[in-house]
Amino acid sequence: MRLEDVLALLLCIVMVATSAVAVSSTRLMRAAIAFAASLFIMGLIYISLGQTFLGLIQIFLYVGGVAVLIVFAFLTAFSTEEVEYEKSITESAGIALGLLTTLLLAIIFLKLSENIKAPAVEVTVQEVGKLLMTRYLFQFEAISILLLASIVAALTFVLKGRK
Repeated sequence: MRLEDVLALLLCIVMVATSAVAVSSTRLMRAAIAFAASLFIMGLIYISLGQTFLGLIQIFLYVGGVAVLIVFAFLTAFSTEEVEYEKSITESAGIALGLLTTLLLAIIFLKLSENIKAPAVEVTVQEVGKLLMTRYLFQFEAISILLLASIVAALTFVLKGRK
């Protein structure tokens, strides 16, 4: 096994662990931080696979934007005390089943990827920008409007809560 494969496997294991913490934690702030960590690790996985631009977009957009927005919503919507919720047995069983499925899919992926040698495709930032502004313009603008609407909704929710 090459060093790159070991690094990718280690990053995948850490990502699954942080995702499990994000799903299973009873404290919202701990879950949000674990979610942000798993998004950051996903960006590192993209970078380790040679997709630097995609990895940086993952880190800047999702960790820097979405995860911070979630933490902002938690801090403004709830009091300074930690909000906890009850855990159930089905939640623990669901987490165990999810981890088992992830492990099985990783084994299948590793076995199948040994036989597949895909050619490396070099994509420039200019080509991605051209595609975003031509072919995927509607999807790009729809996501922008969705993010703007979620920010306005979060601020409306916060302002109603303060009255």
